[in-house]
Amino acid sequence: MTPQSTTPPDTVHAAQMERRYRWQAATFDLTRRPLLLGRSGLAECVRGARAVLEVGCGTGQNLARLRAAAPEARIVGVECARSMARRARRRAVPRVEVMQADYGAAALPLGAFDRIVFSYSLSMIPHFADALRRASSDLVPGGSLVVLDFVAAPPPIAALLRLGGVELGGARWEWLAGHLAIQDSRERVAWGGLWRYRLVVAEKRGESARRMNGV
Repeated sequence: MTPQSTTPPDTVHAAQMERRYRWQAATFDLTRRPLLLGRSGLAECVRGARAVLEVGCGTGQNLARLRAAAPEARIVGVECARSMARRARRRAVPRVEVMQADYGAAALPLGAFDRIVFSYSLSMIPHFADALRRASSDLVPGGSLVVLDFVAAPPPIAALLRLGGVELGGARWEWLAGHLAIQDSRERVAWGGLWRYRLVVAEKRGESARRMNGV
């Protein structure tokens, strides 16, 4: 019988991400700029928030946008790749905390955030349902998940995205629609049809229903 690995999935994923980005971190912002579209619209979704968490904050470029949109908020970024987290810390966005950890293992208090952001990170998390369940637990009552990510692409582009660790398909969007109340959903076409991306704002169904009933 082949022995089964006892390494936690979070540890495996963090190691994979570090191997992927160790030599890319220095040029990540420049090379990904044409790909990671829609982030300005995402930042607008955190206006008025008191506490914002970005899961998979990368080099921290997006944390600066979140800080500008929510100047009074506590902002935390979690990044599992050590090389990327190091660059995020060096960026030194005012009053932003950067944690180097896989989200599933991050030492964060439950129910502490009113916005949790996944900006082109959810498609790279293999155990995405676990991450989304954790995010739901980390939200305050009435808080929202804000997800921006790729939706679909023609086969040649999809193959290139997969080489970069991106998993396309509807499973992640279906999970959101099946477990949360979708408050907003906007889909856009990039670069004349090379791919599609989507911005979704969703909250716990119970919280949405209570507000509708005036509770």
